Amino acid sequence: MQVKDKRSPYVDLLGYAFYHYCQTKGLEGLGTYEDGQFGERQFVIKNFAIFAEPTGIRLTNTAEKNAIELDPIPLNLKNTDVWAEFERAITEIQKAIHLKNTPTTPTLAKSQP
Repeated sequence: MQVKDKRSPYVDLLGYAFYHYCQTKGLEGLGTYEDGQFGERQFVIKNFAIFAEPTGIRLTNTAEKNAIELDPIPLNLKNTDVWAEFERAITEIQKAIHLKNTPTTPTLAKSQP
């Protein structure tokens, strides 16, 4: 899917299709579809804005002020199984959200007797 006009219906359709795929899978923390255009969030999963674009899925934490966008999750939609790509993206999104929401505690070095 090659998109020349970033406001094209293909971009909207991709976000809409990915949202409904997440909904069908019963993804926990899935918000409502927001009908975002290219560069605008389409929906939220557990306080993370989802931007579905032809080259990948971008995530930004909406609960943090001045949040930095997480590494994008690439999508390969050329000559491939789109549903498998969506499934892989969901797994990556869940991992990224879990890692970002899991507090890290420093480990103390054990003293030697």
